[in-house]
Amino acid sequence: MCLRKDLEDKVRRTMAVVQPIKFVITNVDEKFCEKLIVPDFPKDPSRGTHEITVQKELYVEKSDIRLEDHKDFFGIAPGKKIG
Repeated sequence: MCLRKDLEDKVRRTMAVVQPIKFVITNVDEKFCEKLIVPDFPKDPSRGTHEITVQKELYVEKSDIRLEDHKDFFGIAPGKKIG
């Protein structure tokens, strides 16, 4: 936890999918594409931003998906709403 705190204001926030699972959003149009602007440093947005694209087909980290939901799991599971 100390390393995370030390790096929090020194290193840009990025994303990576190490174990990708293809995920298809079924309740949107085929041409759905949304671009989001996200901060490089969430606690200080004035330090810059970068763009991410969300489309109908995307890749999600394997550990963020479960076939059975649990009350302590906050990822993607059948019947669960995600945002």
